[in-house]
Amino acid sequence: MSHTHITDGPQQLDNVLERLAGLAAAYQDEELVLKIVGLVSSVEHMKATGSGEIDGDTLSQLEAWKQYFDAKEESAQWSSLNSQAIDHYNSFKRSGAVEDLEQAITSWQRLLSVTPDGRPEKPTCLSNLAAALGERFTRFGELADIVNVISSGRLAVSLTADGHPDKPVYLNNLGSAHQICFEQLGELADLEDAVSSKRMAVSLTPDGHTDKLVYVNSLGSALQIRFDRLGELADLKNAISSKRLAVSLTPDGQPDKPSHLNDLV
Repeated sequence: MSHTHITDGPQQLDNVLERLAGLAAAYQDEELVLKIVGLVSSVEHMKATGSGEIDGDTLSQLEAWKQYFDAKEESAQWSSLNSQAIDHYNSFKRSGAVEDLEQAITSWQRLLSVTPDGRPEKPTCLSNLAAALGERFTRFGELADIVNVISSGRLAVSLTADGHPDKPVYLNNLGSAHQICFEQLGELADLEDAVSSKRMAVSLTPDGHTDKLVYVNSLGSALQIRFDRLGELADLKNAISSKRLAVSLTPDGQPDKPSHLNDLV
């Protein structure tokens, strides 16, 4: 977003002074309030009495405070819009109301259109949008939605460092979207991307992590599909290895363990 600067003219300087004075009054931080009020009062006194020209250092301080509050205001607006999207999505999950799903998608798309890649929350926002688009694809079967799930998921992955705890889930979700796309179109490239994304999700997840079982099963499914399609024995062996690992990662008392054992038969 673009912003005006206090050097844009006398009227803009007056606007900034008025805004900073109002913001100072709204804050509970006494030290912060005193700094801003003192600066604003000094400038207003010089303007009113004509006792001197406002020096560059003072103007720089005013500009810095303006940018500080601009950033806080943008952050608050961003958080508000994101919260609205989350509320609509959660409402959809509870009630199944499509209008809530549409509102969530629209809100996240608007939010992402003004969110720079360097913002830490962007990958999560992309992942949330991908989840909502995936729900809409499941409901209506529009291929454009699963394609957009892939593009959103791919960007979320690219913006997330390998050591970040959320990267495996982004990778697994991306792989699942590619797998769905393969099932729809039969393009082998999607199946290859599904396997590679899911394999990376497994490799980035330590053995003790609670989600590793999910990623291992997901990889095994993709490898089995690729074996069924291409008949490569290596894929079958790797699918079996994934299933064995899934069994070993599942405690004996877990209700899912029999189904994992059955997969090996």
